[in-house]
Amino acid sequence: MLDYAKKEGREEGRKEGREEERLRAWAEKMVIARNLKIEGVDIKIIAEATGLSLEEVIDL
Repeated sequence: MLDYAKKEGREEGRKEGREEERLRAWAEKMVIARNLKIEGVDIKIIAEATGLSLEEVIDL
C-alpha cells in the first residue's frame, strides 16, 4: 500500500511539473509575440512563428 501511495505521489508530481512547464512555455510565446507585434511584424507571421492563434496575437 505504501509503495502504491509513493508511486501515485510521484505521478501526480510529474503531472504538475508538466503542466507548469506547458504554462511557462505558453507565457514565453506570449512575450515573444508581444515583442514582435510591438516591432510591427505582421500578426499572421507572428501566429505562424509562435504557434499562437490569430486571436491570441490580436489580443496582445
